[in-house]
Amino acid sequence: MSDTKQLEPGDIDIQELSIVTAAGKKYDISQIFVEFSVYENIFTHSISGVISVADTFNMISLLPIVGEETVLFKYKVAESEDLKSLEMKTYKVSERQIVGDKQMYKIFLTTNESFINSTMSLSKYATGHAESMISQWLQQDLASTKTIEADPSGNLLQVTIPWWSPFKCATWASQKAVSADKSRSADYLFFETMTGYKFKNISNVKSAQAIVGYTNTHTRAIDDEFYKQLGMHLKQIINMSTPLVVDQISRFNNDVYKTVTYAHDVTFKALNIKEFDLSKEWDDTSKMMKHKPFTSALPARVSPNIKVASEAAYSFDDKTYDWQGTITNKRNSALMRLDTMKVEIEVWGINGIEAGKMIELRLGKYTQQDTESEDDYYSGRYLIGAIHHRFAPKQYKMYMQLLKDSIKSDIG
Repeated sequence: MSDTKQLEPGDIDIQELSIVTAAGKKYDISQIFVEFSVYENIFTHSISGVISVADTFNMISLLPIVGEETVLFKYKVAESEDLKSLEMKTYKVSERQIVGDKQMYKIFLTTNESFINSTMSLSKYATGHAESMISQWLQQDLASTKTIEADPSGNLLQVTIPWWSPFKCATWASQKAVSADKSRSADYLFFETMTGYKFKNISNVKSAQAIVGYTNTHTRAIDDEFYKQLGMHLKQIINMSTPLVVDQISRFNNDVYKTVTYAHDVTFKALNIKEFDLSKEWDDTSKMMKHKPFTSALPARVSPNIKVASEAAYSFDDKTYDWQGTITNKRNSALMRLDTMKVEIEVWGINGIEAGKMIELRLGKYTQQDTESEDDYYSGRYLIGAIHHRFAPKQYKMYMQLLKDSIKSDIG
């Protein structure tokens, strides 16, 4: 970026924002866009986007936009010379209004893979590890050239696909995958970020190093040039809210603490009873921090949810098999524990931050008696569950939803 002015947090150099028609004609929209939002979420298979436009020359009719166009976006952020690029497809235009001499409307975007996925149904036999099957569906069926970052799974799968879309196939494989280690964790997720596709074992992600630490204290506004030179201004939280502090009834209803599954295996004509008790398995359970977000008195008051499942052996490469009851119990508890606490933060946009990564928050206690100490309940390691990347003509911000399943200090 240019050295002629002092760089500020969130500065962005947009080098291209254009629409390319199906006929190959390119139109620059960098001067008429108001905001470009890109959304990532670990529970969705594709990123999505929305461009808000203040159109002064009737581009919507001159093109026209019919939902087959390609959007090209290239930019640099303040702290880096790396050129980032993104390519998406238009699929809808809505909220059109006439305001003076301008037309205000929104262009909704998806990925090329998601575009093709909406038109495709598969009917074929597939076998292999989940990560290899997903790679095949992406590369062969969806013709994707994007990178695929995949954690290995430990069980072979086999399925006759009954006219499912490729993304539904990938979701199925994620739900059946288990890790190869002795924990046999079953919390795999398939999703996309701005850097490509991910097939991640969330248990492994929880133990990964935090990629950045953010701070929010009573004196978070930093004007000192020394801090700016160190880049610490980029690690200050602009705004923060906590949409979910606790919802104990939801945890009870969603199999977080105790579950018993009665599963009939149609292949071996056997009844398998699988029990899960989080309080007993806590020490061997993957978590972001050490301590439980509930007291030792709670498990005694919780009755297990009873489930009935009809299942077949789908992991045919070992003699012990991974029964659906085991997978269901572990997976439901692990994923629902991510809803233990949610924090939403607004920060300046920087490179390298994406959904599915770990970050750390250092939050003040916000009490009249103590304005300096760190809050052990809210502070700690969080998983980035979702990001709203908000690009304006000269500014880039990120709005992150953070998820936590455990806390720093024991509460009894």
